Amino acid sequence: MPSLASASAAVLCGILWILDALLSVFVGLYRHVKLHSSEGADGSDRPHVVIVGGSFAGLWCTRHLEKDFRVTVVDYKDYFEYTPGCLRLLVDETHVDKITAPILHPHSTARLLQGEMTAVRPASNTISIRTPSGDKAVVKYDYLLVGTGSEYPAPFKPSRAEPTLASRKATWRSEYKKLEAAKSVIVVGGGLVGTEVVGEIRTAYPDTAVTVVDGFSQCCANLPSSTVSYVGKWMRSHGVRLEMNAKIKMENPSLGFPAGLAITDTTVTLEDGRVLEADLVYRCLGMKPASSALKNGLQSALNPRGSLLVEDTLQVKGHRNIFGMGDVMLHETTRELKLGHTAEVNAHVVVENIRRLAAGDVPLAQYPHGATGAATTPKIFCLSLGQHDASLGFNSLIINGWLAALVKHFLEWSKVRQQADTPLGRGIWVLGDWVSCLLGRTLLHPASWLSLMLVKKP
Repeated sequence: MPSLASASAAVLCGILWILDALLSVFVGLYRHVKLHSSEGADGSDRPHVVIVGGSFAGLWCTRHLEKDFRVTVVDYKDYFEYTPGCLRLLVDETHVDKITAPILHPHSTARLLQGEMTAVRPASNTISIRTPSGDKAVVKYDYLLVGTGSEYPAPFKPSRAEPTLASRKATWRSEYKKLEAAKSVIVVGGGLVGTEVVGEIRTAYPDTAVTVVDGFSQCCANLPSSTVSYVGKWMRSHGVRLEMNAKIKMENPSLGFPAGLAITDTTVTLEDGRVLEADLVYRCLGMKPASSALKNGLQSALNPRGSLLVEDTLQVKGHRNIFGMGDVMLHETTRELKLGHTAEVNAHVVVENIRRLAAGDVPLAQYPHGATGAATTPKIFCLSLGQHDASLGFNSLIINGWLAALVKHFLEWSKVRQQADTPLGRGIWVLGDWVSCLLGRTLLHPASWLSLMLVKKP
C-alpha cells in the first residue's frame, strides 16, 4: 500500500513539525530568560567528561551530562548523520537534509573539538587528537567515554575525508548519480544493510537488475523467522536474483576479510570460478569496531577482533574512569545486536555510573539491568524494504508491511529531532525509552505469556 504509507507519513511528519516548531519557540524563550537571569558560573571547577564519538551513545551522554559536568565531544566531523536512514540517499539525494543535524545544538554548553583521537594515555588521564588541519592537541579528562562506533565500506558511513556536511553531501550526490545511470547492481551481503540497499533500489528503479550474493541460505538470517520469510517473499516478488550459500574467492589472503575478497567495483568472483558482473557492486559486509586509535594505550582491553571489552558497569576492563559504549565495545554477557537503540541503552548506564563516581556513591549500576530493569535489552529493529514496506520487530512481536514502514518514518523523524535536541524530539524519546524498557520486561519479555503466544510454533 505505497500511497497509504507515503500519505500517512507525510501527514504525520507535517503535524509533528508544526508542534515541534511551536514548542521550540516557547522553550527558546524560557532558556533566554533563564540565561539572562542566572549569575553564570563558568563551571571550570566541574569534572571534565571527554566523549569520543558524536553519534547515538555519545550525544545521549552529552545531553544528560552537560548541565553538571564540563563536556567535550571529540569527533572528526561536525555533523550527525542518522545511519539507519542514509541508504535512501542512494535513490533520493535530497533526503540528506532530513537525516542530518549539527553534532551540538545551538544552546548546548558542551564543546565540540573536531579531530580524530590517535591515542589514550590512562596514566596521565589524557588523549591525543589530530585535527583536520593536521595539528596535534592533548586533552585532559576526568572521565573518558569511548563511543567511536564502527567502520563499514563506503559510502554507508562517513569517512575521515568527509569532515563537513558539504563534503558528505558531495559523496551522496556522486553515489546517487552512479546508481541512476546503472542498469545492473550486485549487493554483496544479505544482512540488514544489504537488504535495505536492495529495497531502496528495487523500489526506486524497478527495471534495474539486482543480484544479492551471500554465504547464508537466506537474507537477514539472524532476525526472527517471520521477518526472514517476509524478506524472502519480497525479494522473489520483486525479481531479485539470489545467489545464496555463495562463497566468494579470497584473492589476497594477506589482506584478510573482507578486504582480500575478489570483489571489484563491477565484478564478484566466486570460489566455483564464476564471475558475476554488474555496473555497480555494493559491499554490504565487514563491519568492525572503529578501535585502531585504542591500540595506542588500551591495547590490553581489546579482543582479537578489535572490540573494546567492558565490565558489567561498562567501565573498560582495568580502567576505573574510562567507559565503552556503542558499536566499538563488547559486553560479553549480553552480546546484543549493535543498533542505535542499544547504543543509547548503553549510554543510560554510563551516565548513571559517572554520576555515582562523581558523587562517591557505590555500588555502580550493572548493565543492562541498570537501564532496562531486566537481564536483557529489548531486541528492537525496523528493516526497510524501500519507502513503503518494512518489517518491525520488538522481541517476539513482528509487524510486516506498510504499518511498519510508517513506524520507520516516525522513528527516523523523531530520532533526528532528538539529536538536534528539540523539545518534541527529546520528549518523544524520553517516553519511548521508558515504554520500550517497560514492555521489554513485562508484556513483551521473551518469557511472557504474550511473547510465547506470538512465537510461531514449527
